[in-house]
Amino acid sequence: MAFANQLNCANESQLGQMAGIRARIGRKLAAVAIVTLFAACSSDQAGPGGRTDGGGLDVGVGGGTAEGGASGMGAVGGNVDAAGRSGNDAGQSGGGDGADASGAASGFDSDAGSELGGHPAGGATNDAAAGTADAGGAAGAGGFGGGMHTGGVGGAAGSSAGTNGAAGGVPGGGVPGSGGAAGNGVGGGDTGSGGSAGSDGGIAGGGDDAGGGGGGAGGAANVCPPSNGADGGIFECHDPCLDDRDHDGVADCADLCPSDPAKTVPGACGCGVVDTDTDTDVDGTPDCLDACPTDPTRWQAGPCGVASGHCDLTWMTVSNLYVELGPLNVLIDGYVTRIPKSNFYGGGGGLQNTYNPSLPDVAAVSRVFTALGGATKMNLLLTGHSHFDHSFDTATWSFLSGAPIIGSRTTCFQAVAQGVAPGQCTEILGGEKLTLSPGVTMRVIRWNHSGDSTANPEQHNPVELAAVPVPDLTTGGLHAGVAEDFPNGGGGRAFLFTVDGADGPYSWFFLNSAGYADLDVPIVVDGVDYGAPLENLKAAMADAGLTSVDLWVGAGGDPVAQLVLPVVNPKAYLPVHWDNFYAAFGSPSGKYSDRTLAATLTARGVNLVTPMQAMDKWRLDRTGVHPIANTAVKQALNIQ
Repeated sequence: MAFANQLNCANESQLGQMAGIRARIGRKLAAVAIVTLFAACSSDQAGPGGRTDGGGLDVGVGGGTAEGGASGMGAVGGNVDAAGRSGNDAGQSGGGDGADASGAASGFDSDAGSELGGHPAGGATNDAAAGTADAGGAAGAGGFGGGMHTGGVGGAAGSSAGTNGAAGGVPGGGVPGSGGAAGNGVGGGDTGSGGSAGSDGGIAGGGDDAGGGGGGAGGAANVCPPSNGADGGIFECHDPCLDDRDHDGVADCADLCPSDPAKTVPGACGCGVVDTDTDTDVDGTPDCLDACPTDPTRWQAGPCGVASGHCDLTWMTVSNLYVELGPLNVLIDGYVTRIPKSNFYGGGGGLQNTYNPSLPDVAAVSRVFTALGGATKMNLLLTGHSHFDHSFDTATWSFLSGAPIIGSRTTCFQAVAQGVAPGQCTEILGGEKLTLSPGVTMRVIRWNHSGDSTANPEQHNPVELAAVPVPDLTTGGLHAGVAEDFPNGGGGRAFLFTVDGADGPYSWFFLNSAGYADLDVPIVVDGVDYGAPLENLKAAMADAGLTSVDLWVGAGGDPVAQLVLPVVNPKAYLPVHWDNFYAAFGSPSGKYSDRTLAATLTARGVNLVTPMQAMDKWRLDRTGVHPIANTAVKQALNIQ
């Protein structure tokens, strides 16, 4: 079967299972993203929009503020959010609910007693008393100079000179202002000059840019003339404090988010986005402020989705491999319990059946688990196939760590029989491409098992469990025979890992068993063709854009290597599944030796990485594979 076609977006059940891993794969990891090779299942979400700061197009009423107003907030004319409708509302800026108590203000509307800038409106309609123009309000909230209906005293001088604003105005009897420069150097009224009393009634300020209102002329008389065109179309008179567009009970003139019913101030995430925004990558920074919302290692702008520049690999006997890659920690297989050889009998390999059911050695697994660092150092459990020497302890590892399991249907059934919740295990068929963490991708390759259909069919032939096995009623154990509760799981699963590292990409290929006799023969289970192993591998390499990998972690000896080496062209080879899996965990393994395979690797220029004892450790990066000390772990396990 073609690698790309073994999973697609229509397989909702399997994608749902995959997506369920996200909350369990780690405390600081991104959600596990499940992506098909040629049909991405994705959605786009627009981020929060910004707001337009600055003066807008409103014409400001004269007066000013000693502070000049905050940029975009204290501008005469205001910004789009706080100042009402751009181009319509004259002078709606500064002041507002945030005006300083000493800010200048006079009557805001025709009703006596309204407040803006801290002083009550004076008088009645068209007869408002002039406001006091002392400090002009606090920074970012300047007051109104003069009255909005009858002329008042002009505002105090701004903090620095600025450009001229609009001059002239509706004729009225305004008292000339004190002149003064525009606030903060932008916007502002006519520098140093007041309006002419009774003629050019002091409409000034604002302009198109942000900034504080400068001191202008006294307020214009009757800024809301009859709507008969006599005002010359200078502005449309409208009171934003009569509006509440988002119906949140706060008038638009006092609402900094007038179109967001949930907010009256922008807050951390801005208008339209709740401040309790989601945190997809669980890094403590909400998505609205996170430049890398799916990368738990980064929140500032930069190369999102880049993984660690190296990964550390520890060989834990048999084909158990512990992989540390930044915040991602993966255990492949993990067989620690030792079921005695004397318990097995039958079949070509002598492993067909067992005399007695077996239970995991929880104490032994716990000891290794603690030595590795405990729950914070284990995010994901993988099984290459489902024989007892690979998946027997998988459920125990999941209990201890809380990590999810990815494996065959048989592996999931075994785990459920041992007490794991069904949702904790996800079945893989081959052909999947899984993003395990930012920058780390794993492609699943359907594979076969060692041996052949003549010599040891009970081990080699692809077989899946049809149902969850029933534990022994007396002991609660399972029968570990390969023709009992632990068949191979429909062949095996190999894994191709690719990493977009900080120093560049690197990759490795893992397989824990292989039968050279039929690597070119399709694997068929329950009438479904899952493709031939070698063809599946070629498809995975092509999809990853690879012609070579940095490391092959493998088994099968020279006959398998002769067929696989031309496909993966590794720079280094680490052998697994060569030791005695009946011996106690951590006991001396003996020295690895396979002269025929060593000669083949040498001829192809492949570096042979030779394990010497359990818990040996190497670092893989762009420069190759290098041994590193694992002293603390070995001492904790009493491995000499």
